[in-house]
Amino acid sequence: MNKRGFSLLEIMIAVAILSGMALIINTTMTRSLTGKARVEKRDELLHTVRITLNKMTEDLSQAFLSNSTLKGQNSIYETGMKGTESKIDFSTLGHLHYQKDAKDTDQVTVGYGLAAGESDFQNLTRRESSRLSEKIDEGGREFVLLENVKAFKLSYYDSNKEEWVAEWDTSQVSNLNRLPQVVKIELTVVDREDEENSETGREYYFSTMAPVDLYQNEISF
Repeated sequence: MNKRGFSLLEIMIAVAILSGMALIINTTMTRSLTGKARVEKRDELLHTVRITLNKMTEDLSQAFLSNSTLKGQNSIYETGMKGTESKIDFSTLGHLHYQKDAKDTDQVTVGYGLAAGESDFQNLTRRESSRLSEKIDEGGREFVLLENVKAFKLSYYDSNKEEWVAEWDTSQVSNLNRLPQVVKIELTVVDREDEENSETGREYYFSTMAPVDLYQNEISF
């Protein structure tokens, strides 16, 4: 039986092998954890975008235009839609009641548009009033729905002309007392956490159609 033990050279070789194996394992685990975190960040961003587009679609699907009955004798309640390529305000039946006995109604005004953010990009905001008011593009509380928005574009389908238009205003002659049949929403969002594109971020483009169910008729309450 050889009781000589290990030589210094053998020990150094063994330590070098173990160190190499530990380095490989550590590198592999670090890459795996980094990749997992990046995927989770991306999924969180995409989930937020889906929620935002779903909320916009839900609000627009219940957009409405009332006749003179709801407006009252002095026409103090404005309903309808005012929209450009980057901003839209409209009356909708989509209000959710969160508090019991709250002084709010089903009929509210909602607005979506861009606002300056902390980064080089903008924020997509949503505004909602607690009830109808004299102007559909004023009043209510505004909050950020989505950050790092590079582009936000709206277009409106005119069922009479059978074409897409860049603006819509139910108080103007061209769209008087009419709502668009469909509103197209285009959105480009930047993932600033993407390491592969750390300087500019990775861009994600989304597009959806929001049908306006009550586009043909004015509502009579």
